[in-house]
Amino acid sequence: MGGFAPEGRNYLNGLYWGLYWLHERPDEHFAAAYLGGRDEDYDVLKHNASRVVSGSSASYQAMLNRANADLRIPENYQLMQEILDVPDLIDYLIMNYYVGNSDWAHHNWYASRNRVDPNGRWRYHSWDAEHIMEGLFEDVTGRISGGSPTDLHRRLLANDEYSLRFADHVHRHFFNHGILTPDAITGLYRVRLDEVVEAVLGESARWGDNHRTTPYRRDIDWIGHRDWLLNDYFPQRTDIVLNQFSARDWYPDIDAPIFFIDEAYQHGGYVASGATLSMVNPQETGDIYYSLDGSDPGPKFLIGAAPVIGLYSGPVTLTKSAWAKARLFQDQESSALNEALYAVGPVKESLRISELMYHPPDPNQEFIELTNIGVETIKLTLVRFTNGIAYRFGDTDLEPGARLLLVRDIDRFAASAGPSIPILGPYTGNLSNRSERIKLVDALGVTILDFRYDDGWYGGTDGDGLSLEVVDVAHADPSRFSEKQTWRPSLDLGESPGR
Repeated sequence: MGGFAPEGRNYLNGLYWGLYWLHERPDEHFAAAYLGGRDEDYDVLKHNASRVVSGSSASYQAMLNRANADLRIPENYQLMQEILDVPDLIDYLIMNYYVGNSDWAHHNWYASRNRVDPNGRWRYHSWDAEHIMEGLFEDVTGRISGGSPTDLHRRLLANDEYSLRFADHVHRHFFNHGILTPDAITGLYRVRLDEVVEAVLGESARWGDNHRTTPYRRDIDWIGHRDWLLNDYFPQRTDIVLNQFSARDWYPDIDAPIFFIDEAYQHGGYVASGATLSMVNPQETGDIYYSLDGSDPGPKFLIGAAPVIGLYSGPVTLTKSAWAKARLFQDQESSALNEALYAVGPVKESLRISELMYHPPDPNQEFIELTNIGVETIKLTLVRFTNGIAYRFGDTDLEPGARLLLVRDIDRFAASAGPSIPILGPYTGNLSNRSERIKLVDALGVTILDFRYDDGWYGGTDGDGLSLEVVDVAHADPSRFSEKQTWRPSLDLGESPGR
């Protein structure tokens, strides 16, 4: 679901003593490793608002004090968002509600925040959650303990924006193949089954008769519970929890619009240029407002104005990648948000990095050159770099054989490179002068290129004015971009950006 939780793995070594799950402890070391900064920068709490693992509880108490204010007032809610990672909290809550965590939230949680980072926010981390998925109708939505994440949730629900955001996240995870839909959650569970199915034999032999006259056996007890989860729990649990949310008015009665491509249901994915996007109203009454640029066509308190982009009146033709978002409005009440990414065109097959200037004599002369090796013009909308630098493309076309440059400093680069070279940017961050991983993904987040360059490949590229060029970009294997043989130093000190 995108949050930060302890990772672990099964472990077996030497004399068999059981099936163990070794995992990280979400303390200050964990937080620094995943979120950056130093260990000592973090305040970390465990179980409650006063049990300090690292740092102090002062910031957490300040957050609770803010939560005591009237959160119906937008300014007070804004103050909460400055100290609490609200989207992360929502996903954390939905996850625990889904699995029916009955030993929570009066304890069994960690929370951490980087107190020296101006953007530091409190985040919650799952801990000791073994009492889950035990009852099909388990309902933990009423569990509230002072100072806990569920207590914050109760207070935040007074704010209309938070309430709708909670519903938006529920819709994201409970519909359209989201991670908490039956097939998706079953797939995750089967991954764990395959890891432990053999080891459970040894587990039952070693511990099956502990406090039990008739030993637990894999083929009877473990497989019986496995089949209950696969055949009863996962197929029904999503709807059961959705009804629990609806009963508490945490999810609206208005159903969200449904997306179709060329009259067939398709929630996101690859589409041909010219495909038509339809938005079906399951309520048959009300109005659908939508956008294709990722902006929220939401109610006034979300966007500060009337719903944006447009009132849906018929199929929309897609000529470029789009991040479609839509809400259904009835009597000024909004459904949850339906959103999907549609990727148009052969971007993954045709887009390549062809040149890197990672260590120029002047740091402002850094650039990355991209080339279209295909036979069709490609739309780079929503293509982005996720490692090395940060950059998301807007409405950019790249013709067959054409090149463009992403640069660190447009003004400084344009002044020396000349006006005829297509230049975009600036990107965020900078290319390492040593070695760095570069990752480029398409609109759906599918990897186009993922490689690491090395300053030890060719001496002239390490600060002496030469760039790295792909030897034969039209035929280079994307899986071999991390190999020296794929690259060569440029032929002159002027490089060849855009040529």
